Amino acid sequence: MPSINDKIVLNFRDVRRRLEDLPKKVVSKVVRRAVYAGATVIRDAARAKVPVDTGALKRSIVAKANTKKGGEISATVGVARKKFAKGKRAGKSPRRYAHLVEFGSANNPAQPFLRPAMDTKIDAVIEATRKKMVEGIDAETKR
Repeated sequence: MPSINDKIVLNFRDVRRRLEDLPKKVVSKVVRRAVYAGATVIRDAARAKVPVDTGALKRSIVAKANTKKGGEISATVGVARKKFAKGKRAGKSPRRYAHLVEFGSANNPAQPFLRPAMDTKIDAVIEATRKKMVEGIDAETKR
């Protein structure tokens, strides 16, 4: 899988103050959903930019929210490990060749799709994350 370890650290001071009033478990749920919403923006942009031959690589680009033991919440966008059950790509995973598409090889030029998706959609990621976080806080405070 192409490895691009870019991190976006979001510091929404106004939202942070509102989160302090909520229980820790609720905060984790709200933040996790917001981070995932931001990751889906990059996932969708990467799917739009990836070159399509069989469409297997495009279908295998996924977003996933992660929570570490210390409570740190992050999201990952990349190529899934799943193998296709039927069709031309049966039994094979696009993860085997995704890095060759992204970075190229000696005989094939690079056709980047993850890096440009991240670079062009950074403002949309921040906005989607902020919006989902505010919606989540509002929903939880109404309960």
